[in-house]
Amino acid sequence: FGIDHRVYPSIDRKLVTVPIVVRGTHNLWNDNGVQLVADSRFGSAVMFVVNGIEVESIDRAGRRFMSGGATAAGGRLCVRPVSGLEFGWSYADVGIGSDNPGFYLTGGDFEYNHHRFNLKGEYITLVCNVLGEQDLVDRGFYLQGSHHWRRVFVVNRLGRFDRGLAGAEDVTRFCAGVGYAVGQTCEVRLETQYNRISHPAASDFTNGYAQVVVGF
Repeated sequence: FGIDHRVYPSIDRKLVTVPIVVRGTHNLWNDNGVQLVADSRFGSAVMFVVNGIEVESIDRAGRRFMSGGATAAGGRLCVRPVSGLEFGWSYADVGIGSDNPGFYLTGGDFEYNHHRFNLKGEYITLVCNVLGEQDLVDRGFYLQGSHHWRRVFVVNRLGRFDRGLAGAEDVTRFCAGVGYAVGQTCEVRLETQYNRISHPAASDFTNGYAQVVVGF
């Protein structure tokens, strides 16, 4: 879904961790199904019917339930106004024909590449259709920039994820990372992560990560 699917494999993702809004919505949802693609230098269009996902949700009364299902359909439309710049819009309806409450994803994204510099961002919403109640809406974004100097690269990312329930722990996350390309398909990466929690009962915290990735 969106543009994060381009870096699902660890060898392609320059930070160790996944954007918090991706983790909180489609969570690296991987598609198996049928996809139609039309592409040109001015833009592209993608339509798909693929396997869906089931996620555990919590309604406003605190009850847990499963949403989504085995089938999903959607697509992405993007335009490229100038070389190196892309804007995209995505949609996915998850749980078609399921007995569970369905949910749908919407998103907007952009990506800019200039020589060894990359800047990209994405905004995603997840709307869960709870029968007989107001829809639950989770939303968030991330903005990420990276630069390469020969074998060395640095990455910074700011992200935010808001849950649709009152009193839930909304999180703002800043990540800073550095990496070194040992070889063409081998990299060593370090990342530090600061999490700010918007909840009176929770405390901010910091994490650190190290990773070695090898491609085959």
